[in-house]
Amino acid sequence: MNINKVSYGLDISGFSTKGGSSLVRAERNSQTDGIKIDIIEGHCFQEEHKGKDCITEIVNKETAIIEKCFKEGLVFVDTPIDLQGLPDPDNPYFVWQLTKRPVDKAFRALSPLSDRIGAPVSRFRNIRKKLACMYSECLGELLYETYPAASLKLMGLSNEKYKGDAYYQDSKWYGKTQNGRSKNEKDQNEKDRNLADILNKLEWHTSSKLSINHNEFDAALCAIIGVSQKNDWLQGDDLKRDINNILLNKGKNIPFFEAPKGYVLLKKQPKFAEIARINISYIL
Repeated sequence: MNINKVSYGLDISGFSTKGGSSLVRAERNSQTDGIKIDIIEGHCFQEEHKGKDCITEIVNKETAIIEKCFKEGLVFVDTPIDLQGLPDPDNPYFVWQLTKRPVDKAFRALSPLSDRIGAPVSRFRNIRKKLACMYSECLGELLYETYPAASLKLMGLSNEKYKGDAYYQDSKWYGKTQNGRSKNEKDQNEKDRNLADILNKLEWHTSSKLSINHNEFDAALCAIIGVSQKNDWLQGDDLKRDINNILLNKGKNIPFFEAPKGYVLLKKQPKFAEIARINISYIL
């Protein structure tokens, strides 16, 4: 087996979303084959910034954290990294190629430069540019892109309407909100219940009454890829094959689509995981 002992997952948001980004550390126990998931608190990615703030100071702190993670293991980020020529792709065949990469179209992901995820994409591109000054090329070696919703689907789990909150009590996960009368409340209740259901099926547990939100859950899904067997990864030629099969890319004049560099999904869920919370000082 070729398994890393430690890896990190980052679910990154834009600068204006306070607390929206989540950083998680995953460590595999070589004796039990289980995974310890630590939700990290107090890190700089959670800070809110305004347009007038100095970007140099911000990115210096962000890259310092990524560097610390690199020293322990791999880093998996839930945001598009290799944009494959967007927003100006070479010789597009379909209209959607102006806004999406083939992998985004195949796995029903958001457009990388849309108003919903354009800010985190831009934020991480700035981080990667800073990292490029210290590493000749880390993408696909130390740094990877992933998409938690697609990994959930590959693992046979629900990947829709789980952007909620859940808490652990009496050996089971529950949705944070149980009742609701308005449409918005009912929708949120459904998302909370769905997240709890996924956590129960994954058999993740904790020794205390711990709560987790969907950003932290996505970051955890990112992190566990790095401590999973490489045979359980979907990447490279296998990923390229699946992209083209999903898109029914068989026409004579249709180009054969490539997968983004450093893009990985998880096909098989780990045996079990235990979740805890730690402070960023633990890794600094």
